[in-house]
Amino acid sequence: MNQGDGQCPTLLRHRDGLIRAYKYRFYPSNGQEILLDQNLRLCSSLYNAALEQRRYAHKAGRPINYRIQQDQLPELKRGMPEYAKVHSQVLQDVLRRIDRAFTSFYERVRRRRRGESAKPGYPRFKPEWNTTRLLTHRRRVTT
Repeated sequence: MNQGDGQCPTLLRHRDGLIRAYKYRFYPSNGQEILLDQNLRLCSSLYNAALEQRRYAHKAGRPINYRIQQDQLPELKRGMPEYAKVHSQVLQDVLRRIDRAFTSFYERVRRRRRGESAKPGYPRFKPEWNTTRLLTHRRRVTT
């Protein structure tokens, strides 16, 4: 592999073994940078809205999960056209992150109740200015 081609191979551990991932460094044009910034802000807004929806549902005594929130995405895209410009897998990944955060939170609560030293740490809202980890695009390449 060429050093100057922008690829940085990374091996990630997964339950089933190793997965090869590539991290790319890219230099977006001004238009692309504006589009990425809009997508990141929308992802941050969706994350916070999904977190607020889960908090409200929990207080009301009717818990909500990933599948319920995912099923609401088409309605969200119809009601708010700016979300229609964001790829559906990106929005689903934001909801998966919320689901993972709550799953981990409840697991830490269970461990704490069993006497293990685990600090639960409730999932937090994401500030609009710190959105570097919210945008993920997954694409499988088969050989």
